[in-house]
Amino acid sequence: MECPRYHKLLKYNIMATPVFIVSPEQLEELMTKVIKREVGLMLNDPSLGGSFSDENWTRAKTANFLGISEQKLTTLALRNEIVGIKSGRTWNFAKSNVIKYIRNLKY
Repeated sequence: MECPRYHKLLKYNIMATPVFIVSPEQLEELMTKVIKREVGLMLNDPSLGGSFSDENWTRAKTANFLGISEQKLTTLALRNEIVGIKSGRTWNFAKSNVIKYIRNLKY
């Protein structure tokens, strides 16, 4: 639904940004569609292995996969170069975050 007054404003170049008037019901419907689409895209993200559930890797497994020492991996995590979660004394890394780190490496 467009505001008839909008056409007059646009004609005289008073307003540069288009304005659309929608009812609360129409806004809710639109937002529902957008959210459903975005959640669907997120669930099918290949970096998550095709599903929303992601593997949780230990520091040893992640370091072995990357071919670096566990100490180097801890340093990368502390510098926020790779996303890791420290729980008590242990570090854990999501597989998707490890893949993102590899994709962002500059050779």
